[in-house]
Amino acid sequence: MRSNRYSVKRQTIVHQQELDDHLQSNSQKANMLKGLEYREKMMLRDENKQPYPLCVETKEFGKFGVGLQLFFEFIKFSAIAFFIMALISIPALVSNIEADGLSDNYTSEASTYSILTLANQPELMLVSATADASDEDIKEIQNENEQIMEAWVQRMKDRMYWVVAPDVIYSVFFFLFILYWRYRSKQIKKQSIIEEAVPSHYALYVYGFDSELKDEQIIRDLFSKFGHIQEAKLVRNYYGTLSLHQQEANILHKISIEEQRLKIKNQSYSKTLEKLEKKLDQVESDISKIIEKKLGSIISHNKYPSLGAYIVFNSIEDKLNCKEIFRRAHQWCGHKDKRCFYKGKLLKVKNCDEPSNIKWENLDATTGERCWRLTVVVIAVLAVMILTFSIIFVANIVKPNTSTSCSSVSYTLEEAQAADDDDVTACYCQENWTKIPNDNDIKNFCWDYYIQYVSMTIISIATALIIIIVNFLLNILLKALGKFSKYKTITKETIGITLSLFAAMFVNTAIITLLLQADIFGWVPVVTATAPIPPLQNLQQENESEFSADFDRPWYISVGAKIILTMMVSVFSPHLTFWLLLPCYRRQRQKKANKAIIQKDLNQNMTGPQFQVTAYYASVLNVMFVTLFYSSGIPILLFFASITMTIQYWVYKYYVLRDKKRPPQYDPQLNAKIIDILPFAIFLHLIIGIYMYGSPLFFPGSKDAVTYYLDSDNENTAIKVTEYDKFSYIKERITNQWLMLTALCAMVLFYILDKTLITMLQSLYRCLCCGKKEEDDDHLVHPRTKNTKELQKANKQFGTYQEEYPSMSRRMISSYDIRLNEEYALLIKAIEVGKEDIEKKSEANSPANSSKLEKLIKKNQVQPSHFADMVVHEQDTTPLAQQIYSRQ
Repeated sequence: MRSNRYSVKRQTIVHQQELDDHLQSNSQKANMLKGLEYREKMMLRDENKQPYPLCVETKEFGKFGVGLQLFFEFIKFSAIAFFIMALISIPALVSNIEADGLSDNYTSEASTYSILTLANQPELMLVSATADASDEDIKEIQNENEQIMEAWVQRMKDRMYWVVAPDVIYSVFFFLFILYWRYRSKQIKKQSIIEEAVPSHYALYVYGFDSELKDEQIIRDLFSKFGHIQEAKLVRNYYGTLSLHQQEANILHKISIEEQRLKIKNQSYSKTLEKLEKKLDQVESDISKIIEKKLGSIISHNKYPSLGAYIVFNSIEDKLNCKEIFRRAHQWCGHKDKRCFYKGKLLKVKNCDEPSNIKWENLDATTGERCWRLTVVVIAVLAVMILTFSIIFVANIVKPNTSTSCSSVSYTLEEAQAADDDDVTACYCQENWTKIPNDNDIKNFCWDYYIQYVSMTIISIATALIIIIVNFLLNILLKALGKFSKYKTITKETIGITLSLFAAMFVNTAIITLLLQADIFGWVPVVTATAPIPPLQNLQQENESEFSADFDRPWYISVGAKIILTMMVSVFSPHLTFWLLLPCYRRQRQKKANKAIIQKDLNQNMTGPQFQVTAYYASVLNVMFVTLFYSSGIPILLFFASITMTIQYWVYKYYVLRDKKRPPQYDPQLNAKIIDILPFAIFLHLIIGIYMYGSPLFFPGSKDAVTYYLDSDNENTAIKVTEYDKFSYIKERITNQWLMLTALCAMVLFYILDKTLITMLQSLYRCLCCGKKEEDDDHLVHPRTKNTKELQKANKQFGTYQEEYPSMSRRMISSYDIRLNEEYALLIKAIEVGKEDIEKKSEANSPANSSKLEKLIKKNQVQPSHFADMVVHEQDTTPLAQQIYSRQ
């Protein structure tokens, strides 16, 4: 079947997969021993190939990428920092608990958690004027309320410092923690350079030459003038076909599995096979169109245009000398060394990523293509966010807060009917809820309330389900869009996905939670959205009073308590499902492994998925930001955050050491991005804290502010009219929290100076000192070059590339030859065989020559060493290349 329907190209790919899988054509099951070997190879193991203990120090993770070490160090130190911050906040927490300010008006609605918030601070209790009170009575009541407010304002000023001072102290502490973590990250990064040899220590990326340079020997000869070259590999422009070849290889793999399954059942056809073949035809058609448009015809791999080249020196010293020469050649006052030119063009060099961190299929994406892809990503994310907000707006309007505070007084049916009051009706129907279906009188009286209650319940459930579905789809979308963006490295892709996931989680956890109970009915977006829908517009106007316009007591009781409960549950809930279902997961993987036909499938089921830090980083950041966002009014969140991150640290450690595959070689870029956004967590905290503490119902600046807040329309006859205006009210609300405002301004000023002035001074220094020479005992390179001092130390500590290769190859991919990367080797083979296919078909244009095609198929099946002949250049001197070449 296959020989009749598949091209030589397809045949070779599938057969090469079988060879790589150690699977003979007559086998029906993969080799379990090979699967166990694969598991040991892909898991984190020490120098003796033994599993690490769970209590292993985080610096051991640096052997598998400094980014992984920084990830665990970040969680560990963040947990410690939040624990210290929680201890600092104890006076504020005690102040909230012992105040006992929740009056009888809120007792029925308040939960146990409400006493942990600002809602439990002493409440202002004023005397109310009755409807029939005389002018003298009102004046007497106003005077009495004046005295009550003055006494209460002074009392709250005394209490304010017990709450605000700890907040300012732990805010400053967190800002200092950010500075400490930035310093420690740099030290870890520098230390990693001199502790573990990696290919990038010896390599440079060179670019700036003409794309028609297609011979790697030319670039090797050019840079051999700077020292002994171990490897020189061109980066080819595949015009986007490499990712299509990945899809092609995946489909062929599935076809191979399906055909093996059909062979066991003595069948030759299935709908699954037909669908896969159609997909394969479509992918190959897309490849052909691109090749025809860009290249005119199928060409061999070595004939593709070049974008740049990876140069691997045998010694770090040669690399540093080369980099310094190029650095000086690009300075306006520097020496232009002739060795830095090729055909009259001044070449450029820069540090390069590790081979395992490179996404080869994205290197040929142009800047313009990345820009429009990024635009599509931003539009898609914004569209989903707008959809989520729209759902929340409609949910707020359709489902108002209809809770009624019912007293302990019970009503009879006759009394409820005679009262003709909605609150009395609601209380009576709530009390006799179970009797509604059986008692016709109660049913007739409470039917409208019953329908309203059921409708609101259905709307609540539907809204919650829609939000959950939107969040789930958003996570999937963001991961897909991360791949769509065509990042050049795995680290950059991880950064994009992590920050997007974090933003989505923070909005869904913090912002949407805030809006669910907020008075949003006057907002222009809501008015505009509801204008075409009269029922929503009417509900918007009717239910405005049901929602909070500030961080008042009802907000803490209804929303603050839910946030506490959510954070308590989130301590264990993200990991509980995994631990409960872990035996099932392992049993399922084992079952799939036992049934595996192809070795690749068995290998995939011997371990869990690859350890990806995207979701884990996003989760940690979300805990930090949400906690700081609300911790001014709810300080208990700091304790929950510390516990959550401690558990995350140990659970993620178990994942990477016992269950997941070894992660890619993450570099420090992701950690650097996180350091950049951490200050905004404390900025948001201080801004929200100023607004929370500045509320006149908690810590007012003056009696006038309280009067303005309680009677902005001058309709409360129990309060004297004040000349206080809105501007004065806002100004006093902000300046009353001068301590937090001072801390915020100082931190923002430091951040701005750090990002602008210091950077400008560094640039100015480099410009002024560009012509100066600095002596160095090792005659290596200018000390201002990035990581130079550490590489100088590494040069003394490490041997040559060839000497360090065995150690590096145990931990990572150590060659910049794409054909020696197992993820891409088969794809390059597909390109080469595609060329052979065209050539052979041109020779075998008649039916009489069809036997030549069959012979070619058999040749590719019988002589797998042809693959090694093709991918290993006769002058490649990497140990892996030598091993492959020696097998010929």
